[in-house]
Amino acid sequence: MARLTRISRPKIWPSISPRYLTGCGHIYIHISYDENKIPIEVFAILGKAGGCAACQLEGISRSVTAGLRHGVPAEVYIKQLAGIKCPSKAIDEGEVIESCSDAISKAMKFYVDTYLAPVKEAKGET
Repeated sequence: MARLTRISRPKIWPSISPRYLTGCGHIYIHISYDENKIPIEVFAILGKAGGCAACQLEGISRSVTAGLRHGVPAEVYIKQLAGIKCPSKAIDEGEVIESCSDAISKAMKFYVDTYLAPVKEAKGET
């Protein structure tokens, strides 16, 4: 099996930080991207400090970031995390947020559709 190459993190990366309402409170999702607008890092933080949900969220964030830094396309995570259900779902500005994982999927899809797709389209990569 071929070894994947890890992308190093520079001191400063631009990012977007959408906020969603979940059953556990607000989640703040930071998506950093490289000079080609490729998402390369995801951090998700609940507005409430500590607890099991925060620990699980840190694990998901680290896993997604590790994959992105090794070249896994964001679309893989969007598909895998979308629709994961929690007993405490919420409605954020008319949009159902099933769980923190679902919120990460929605944030990544927003990023890809809003920032990455136009770049790929301009390059003829769609």
